[in-house]
Amino acid sequence: TRRDGRRALATKPDEPEYGLGPPEGLLRNVGQVIFMDKPAAGSLVLLGLTIGDPYLAGLGLAGGATATVTARAVGLDEEATDNGLMGYNGVLVGCAFSQFLAVSPPVALAATVAGAAATAPLAAVLKPLCGRVPQWTLAFNAATLSALLYTRPFADSVPGPPATIDSTYELFNAVLDTPFVGVSQIFVVDNVVSGNIIALGLLVQQPSWAFHAVGGSAVGALTGLMMGAPLDEVLHGLWGFNSALTALSVAVFYEPSPQTYVLAGAGAAVTAVVFGGLKTALGAFAVPALTLPFCAVATGCYLLADHVPGLKLR
Repeated sequence: TRRDGRRALATKPDEPEYGLGPPEGLLRNVGQVIFMDKPAAGSLVLLGLTIGDPYLAGLGLAGGATATVTARAVGLDEEATDNGLMGYNGVLVGCAFSQFLAVSPPVALAATVAGAAATAPLAAVLKPLCGRVPQWTLAFNAATLSALLYTRPFADSVPGPPATIDSTYELFNAVLDTPFVGVSQIFVVDNVVSGNIIALGLLVQQPSWAFHAVGGSAVGALTGLMMGAPLDEVLHGLWGFNSALTALSVAVFYEPSPQTYVLAGAGAAVTAVVFGGLKTALGAFAVPALTLPFCAVATGCYLLADHVPGLKLR
């Protein structure tokens, strides 16, 4: 696998120029959301999503497939397309629309197809604009927020009763479960079993990646608590998923070193702070922050390679 400022690429197979391509490419679409290029790892993520929310998993697959077909139809890089790099943003569009669009399934599917189709050419345009920095999930954020700014999914939301932890047993479960719920929230799923299976997929891809993702989620949750975030938001993983992505990106793109581990932890904490700010700012427009905090902080972490001794890109 290569680590040259792009996401993980596997060996390019001989595949047709148009259509969906090889079945394993659809699994790579899912896996590449969290940088994984092994179909087996992607299949575990898909299993986790299906357990957590079958409807979400279906729309996610549809989004990835649509982005793949679009990438092939407009002649984008075939190797990148085969390996899920043109499809993972489409997967996230489907996941997000399944949760944030209060419409019937056929309408949600149509919206997913339209939004996911836009992500492939958008990713290709963003790549040179981002220079040597990966474009992360910017295409997903742009396509999804374009729709959500119109529908304003949080416009009529009413806060529920505050969450409480009333026993040592509940505290113990919260400490164990919350980091994994944060991992599942990368895909907009709120399910601890899903989070554990997704972490298992990361373990299959590269064991240290699972540690960074779960650890980053835990750091984000702790940072949220220290900032006074509502307990229910923390327990549902909302303060952990962007931090998990940032810590994971550090593990993916940097050679292991003491400085890398410090950067992963610090980046996860900073990401939670940025999430708090963007959550408030975008909340004024009744939309979620999605993965914008991750994109912002991961870019800063990536650029530190030129300035901090001991940080070396792969």
